[in-house]
Amino acid sequence: AELLGHLNISKTETDRSTVANVLIESIVTEDEVGVRTRAIEALHGHGEAYIEQLVDELATSVSGDPDDVTRFFQPWLDSEHPEFRMVAVSSFRRLGDDSVVPSLREAFGDPDPRVRARAVEAYSHRGSVSAEPVQPLLRDGYAHVRRAATRALATIEDREARECLLSAARDDDRVVRRIAVEYLYRLD
Repeated sequence: AELLGHLNISKTETDRSTVANVLIESIVTEDEVGVRTRAIEALHGHGEAYIEQLVDELATSVSGDPDDVTRFFQPWLDSEHPEFRMVAVSSFRRLGDDSVVPSLREAFGDPDPRVRARAVEAYSHRGSVSAEPVQPLLRDGYAHVRRAATRALATIEDREARECLLSAARDDDRVVRRIAVEYLYRLD
């Protein structure tokens, strides 16, 4: 799995897709946790779409019932391996119901920045959510977490979110500033 993860030098999307499919297969079928975590990490290196493909593959193998899928991924949030936690919060972006919101909010404090970023993105795609728990992530030490928080705030349409975006428009990271300013411009 680790070797396949370093094959980012593939020239075509077909090559990348083939490697990703092998990684997904190893994640789904492998018993050894270390191999699965390396495969998830390698898959993450190939792009967001492949993590979504993994989530779809795992969800299909569980059942078509959203409650079963939520119950399947819920224990992954308690894993000692951040790769499993990352996949779990990614699954809650599209699968399950709003009962996952407390788990997503708890993941905002995860020690792994990939988990925090994916958790805040998933949170913003749930039903009625507020800007308040997202606000601390605008001060995260990792720019990609602040970017995810800013994108999340842009989807939460309330006054507090707009105020947070005004703050994000002054971030040190130019991408965070751009996301915030683009959203604020659309409001005008």
